[in-house]
Order: sequence, then C-alpha cells, then structure tokens
Amino acid sequence: MKRYSVDNVLRLFLARYSVKWQNPVVSNELHNYFGNAETCAFFIKHGLKFSEEKELRQFLSRGKLVTLPDDILFKVKNFAFSSKDLEDKLKDQTYALSYKQIENKIEQGDTLLEAPIIIKFKDGTYWFFSGRKRAYAARKQGVPVQYFLAEQKEEKKDN
Repeated sequence: MKRYSVDNVLRLFLARYSVKWQNPVVSNELHNYFGNAETCAFFIKHGLKFSEEKELRQFLSRGKLVTLPDDILFKVKNFAFSSKDLEDKLKDQTYALSYKQIENKIEQGDTLLEAPIIIKFKDGTYWFFSGRKRAYAARKQGVPVQYFLAEQKEEKKDN
C-alpha cells in the first residue's frame, strides 16, 4: 500500500479542485443577448441597447476578471443560490448533461475555464449574462469563482 505524506494528500486534494479562470471569448456569448428576449428587455430597461454584435463585443471587451463576494452575488437578478433552485434546473436533461460535463472537468483538477460574465448597470443592478453552469458547478465544489465583470459607465454630459 502506497503511503502519502500530509503535504502530498493536501496537494492532491487542492489540485483536484484547481480552476484557473480566463477571460471569456465574448463572440461565443453574444447569443445570450441577441437570442434572449428577457436579457434584451432587461438591458433596454437599464439603458443599454445593442443593435449590432460589434457594439456588444466592444462593451463586453471592457470587462475584467474579479472576485465578487456573496453579498454582491445575492443582488444578481438571475442567479440561483439555493440547492433547490439548482435541483430544478437539473431536471432539464440537456442542462444536466452540460452541467455534469463541467462538474467532471472541475473534478479532474488543474482546469482552465472561461469566467462567467456578469453585467453591472450604472444604477447598481447586476445581471448574470453567461456562464451560470460554470459558476454553479464550481461553487458546489467549493472552488472560488472569478467573474468577468462588464460595467455600464455613466454617460458624460457636455456643459
């Protein structure tokens, strides 16, 4: 029987849940706006309207990787926190399969994942734009999540 030192066991455990978050490929996420009427309506209500993919790409490209505390995440309008909410989502077989693939990737350790995208509007409202499954799976495993935060800036007015 092979014996492991405490350091080796700890290193193996931590490596198992090691995720490096990278900037998302924003062009792969544009459907979350243009193909989602709820998101479009929410953005328009908060003063953001994109008619072309180029405009949305430019807006998202200004984002940055951040760690958000739970008190901020609780403010995100479309992010489920309870295990019951996640259980409901996992009843959809397509969602469950995709979620399981992400969960397996995290469990393999030393994983590179695209960060979920969150939008912060100028009134302080937050919207989960993409990557919920990645965030749910990582949080369930106790892995700290970095988010790609794109912020709506105040418009400068000429005097």
